[in-house]
Amino acid sequence: IDLSKLSTDDQRRALANHAQRLQTSLDFVVGPVLEVCAFDLGKARSAQLMIVVHHLVIDGVSWRILLEDLQQAYSQAILALPIQLAAKTHSYQQWAIALTELANSAEMAVDADYWQGVAQIPSLLPIDSPEARSCEPVKITLSPAETQALLLAGTVENAASITALLLTALVQTMMSQTEQSGLLVDLESHGRFSENLDLSRTVGWFTALYPVYLTLNANELPLERVQTIHGQVQQTPHNGLSYGVLRYLKKREELASQAPVSFNYLGQLNVIATTDFQRLPVLAPNVAPDHRPAHPLEINAWIEHEQLTVDWSFDPKLRSRQGTMQLAEVYGEQLKQLLQAIETENTSSSTSHDRTASEFDLVELDDNELDAVLGQISFFDQQEVSS
Repeated sequence: IDLSKLSTDDQRRALANHAQRLQTSLDFVVGPVLEVCAFDLGKARSAQLMIVVHHLVIDGVSWRILLEDLQQAYSQAILALPIQLAAKTHSYQQWAIALTELANSAEMAVDADYWQGVAQIPSLLPIDSPEARSCEPVKITLSPAETQALLLAGTVENAASITALLLTALVQTMMSQTEQSGLLVDLESHGRFSENLDLSRTVGWFTALYPVYLTLNANELPLERVQTIHGQVQQTPHNGLSYGVLRYLKKREELASQAPVSFNYLGQLNVIATTDFQRLPVLAPNVAPDHRPAHPLEINAWIEHEQLTVDWSFDPKLRSRQGTMQLAEVYGEQLKQLLQAIETENTSSSTSHDRTASEFDLVELDDNELDAVLGQISFFDQQEVSS
């Protein structure tokens, strides 16, 4: 679409209108589920490419695959080279077959008992007065320095530990606002768990959503609390995948979760910078205006441009924006205090190498046995080893 003759302000408005048009054109019943549009903004500005895909056919991991392939193909094309992309992995159809086989396996009976016990645990949010006037999500952010502290604070250096940190602050927030001893959360993960299939470059929606009941001991140190939450998440059977298999493929209605809040940590969204592409802000809402969240609270967190953002969506028929804002602010303070306490704890015991048995799933040890083994090992600073 040629927008080259428009002023910068008119181009911005035209791009937003086209973004809205493309978003609302998607229809997963009759199609399309994908729209791509290029915009010519004139010689003084770089051209823009808008890609809109229905969530039913793509997830966060898939976006990374798609954009990396696009960058690679474009780089090869401008050099007149043959387009050669990385090898494909197992198909979405093979994944669907694997899920069906899992649903019919004998081990699902054991998992069903577990999910039956978790999904029905009563859990409430702080009292709030709903208002139907505004359903605009609430957002809080950490500074780049605070975000860096979050990335360094994990007991295990992977996304699971970041999730545990964020969840610990959430449980502390809810426990501080209610008289409950724990919180039932519908936890969202990438869902690409398989012993037999390679799904690392498969595009689709693999997301797993499953209930987890999280509890904390007030006598635990901050780092111990994070380890407790991490262990509770790790204990879920089949990484939570079997919940959806039983609930929907086996149509086990009695497993319907009563969780009042969902949580999803999307990881770091920064696209690798290249001379060819730069990611731009979204110009139009990516959900339908009449969309109603499936939970009273839906929390999504991600890191982009070196800053953590936590988005709090809410059902306006059940909660108010003001009440949600207050809860989000308490959460932000709880998270900052948790990070500061962990930093202090790590500084005061810099030689500590606490681990939990759940992090060593290839050996059968409980936490006490693991402590005894690690106590016989001499650890060195990473800096000392590298020098």
